Amino acid sequence: MHEKHELYRAIAVLAYAIAMVDGELQPSEKEAFMGIINKELGDDAWVAESRFELLEESLMPTIEHSYNYAMFVLNKYKHLVDKPMKDRFVRVVEKVATAHDGTSQAEEFVIERFKRDIATLA
Repeated sequence: MHEKHELYRAIAVLAYAIAMVDGELQPSEKEAFMGIINKELGDDAWVAESRFELLEESLMPTIEHSYNYAMFVLNKYKHLVDKPMKDRFVRVVEKVATAHDGTSQAEEFVIERFKRDIATLA
């Protein structure tokens, strides 16, 4: 279970980075993240929620650092990352990005990069 929790933390970091691409976290983006993560992760949503809140309260990592961290974790535990999980993670980042005034060009760039990168995990 620990490995799966690491994956959920990683997607929270990536979702946070996408929400911050415009310079600040909008309440609608946080609300969207909490809603989608509860829907997608069910009883394990608390893992991603706590990481997202930690980032919001204290860490504030750069987008590139967050992306690299998320991909490192996904690669490390790629044996657990099946097609349904890939789809779930893409839905999470897309819904966070669209939560406030639609998806910006910068957000779209990160999302498309993520889609390409996660598709290569086997």
